Amino acid sequence: MKSWFNRLIKLFLTVVNSIGFRPAIISFWFLVASVGIVWAEQAYPVQQLTQSLAFWMFEDKSNTVSLLNAVLTGMISLTVFSFSMVMVVLSQAASSFSPRVIPQVITEPVYQNTLGLYIGTIIYALILRLGIQADAASSSVTVPRLGLALCMVLVVVCLGVFIFFIHTVSQSIRVDYMVEKLYRSTLKELQEDLDNHVPAEATEPDSTGWVTLPFPDSGYYRGFRTKRLVELTAAHDLQLKVLPTEGTFLVKGYPFLRVSRDIRQEEDVREAVMQQFVSYDNEYLRDSALHGFKRLMEIAIRALSPSTNDPETAIKVIHYLTDLFAHQMAARNAHLYLDDTATVRIVRTDPDLDEMFLRYLTPIRHYGKEDVVVLTTLLKAYRQLLFSDLERRHTAPLLHHIQATLFDADAHLDNPLDREAVNGEVRYLNALLIDTQLPELSAEQQPSGGSWAL
Repeated sequence: MKSWFNRLIKLFLTVVNSIGFRPAIISFWFLVASVGIVWAEQAYPVQQLTQSLAFWMFEDKSNTVSLLNAVLTGMISLTVFSFSMVMVVLSQAASSFSPRVIPQVITEPVYQNTLGLYIGTIIYALILRLGIQADAASSSVTVPRLGLALCMVLVVVCLGVFIFFIHTVSQSIRVDYMVEKLYRSTLKELQEDLDNHVPAEATEPDSTGWVTLPFPDSGYYRGFRTKRLVELTAAHDLQLKVLPTEGTFLVKGYPFLRVSRDIRQEEDVREAVMQQFVSYDNEYLRDSALHGFKRLMEIAIRALSPSTNDPETAIKVIHYLTDLFAHQMAARNAHLYLDDTATVRIVRTDPDLDEMFLRYLTPIRHYGKEDVVVLTTLLKAYRQLLFSDLERRHTAPLLHHIQATLFDADAHLDNPLDREAVNGEVRYLNALLIDTQLPELSAEQQPSGGSWAL
C-alpha cells in the first residue's frame, strides 16, 4: 500500500490542495506567453499589425516605461490586498465555522484563479519592461506595441475580476454559504452511490471462513481504486470484503481485508490487490460524503458553543443533515461492486445508520440539550426520517435516538411550556409508530433529574 504510486498520489494531493497550486500554473503560462509575445514582436506580420494600431500606442520609451511601472506597482498592491482578504476569510472561517474547514477554503478555485491572474499579469508586465532595449548606437527604442496593448487589456480584466473577487469573498464569510456548499457537495457524493445501479437482487456473499489480511501500515484508510480492483479480482477469481469504514485510523496489523481464497503465498497477487487501497498519514476525506457529514456537524456544535451562540445555524445544519440521511437511507446495495458478469467482487463496509446518528447528530444533541428549539428540531428530523423509511428498515436506530433525545429533554428542560412542546412532537411520533408508543414527559421536571427512562 505504501508503494511509489501511493506516495506519488499523496504528493499530488498535497500540491493540488495548496493555495499556490493554480497561481503557479497560471503564472507559468503567463511567463511563456510574455516571452512568446516579445519574440513575436520581431516578426514582420506583427510589425505590420502594430503599425496599424500606432495611433493609440506609445512610441516614446519613457512613457512606455512609466506605464509599465505603474501597472507593476498597481498590480502588486492589488495582489497584496487580495491575499490579505483571503487571510481574513481564513480567520473568519476558523472562528465562525471550524478550523477544519480551512483546507476547503484555501482550495477555493476562485481565490486561486484570481491570485494566479494577478501574479501572471505582474510577470507579463515585468517581462515587457525588461524587453524594452535601447540601441546602443542611437536613441532608437524597440517598444513592444502588441505586448503593451495586451497588457492594457489584462489590467482591465484584472479590475473586473477584482470586483467579482470582492463579491465572492463577501459571500464566503457567510455561514449560510459555507453550510449550503458543504450540503451540496455531500449530496453529490451520496447521489453517486445511488447511481451505482447495483441490481436490487444482488446480495452480499457470506465471508465466513474467508482469509483475513492485516493492514500493512499505520494510517487513515481512504478507500480503493474501484475500476482497477474490480478488474483485478475478476481476473484472479477473488471476492473481497473491506472491514473498516473509510476514514478510520488503523494501526499496522489490524484486520483489514477478507479474501475468498488464501493469497498469502501468492505474493504478486497479494501485492497487486493491496496496492489498490489508499491510506494517508493524516486525515484527508475532502471528496468523501462522510467528510461532509462531519464538517456540517462541527459547524453546528461550533454554532451552539457559548462563544458563538448561533442556534439558528445549528437548526439549519440539522435540516440539511436530515435530507442527507434520507438519501443515505434510500441507498441500497451501494456498498457492492460487481464485475461484467454481475458477480459481486468487492464488499465495502459502510457505517450503519445508528453509527452515523451517533457520530453526526449526538454531538449536536449534547451541545443543544438545554435548548428546546434544538431538541424539537431533532425530533422533527427523526419524524421526517420515519416518513422516508417506507419499508421500516431503519425504525430501530431511529427509535433508539428518539429515546435518547427525549431522555435529554426530560433531564434538562424544567420549563413546563418547553416540556409541552416536546410532548407535542412525541404525539406526532406516536402516530407514526405501530409497535411502540413513546411516553410523554411529565408536566414538571422531577427532583431526581428526570423521570423519563429509555
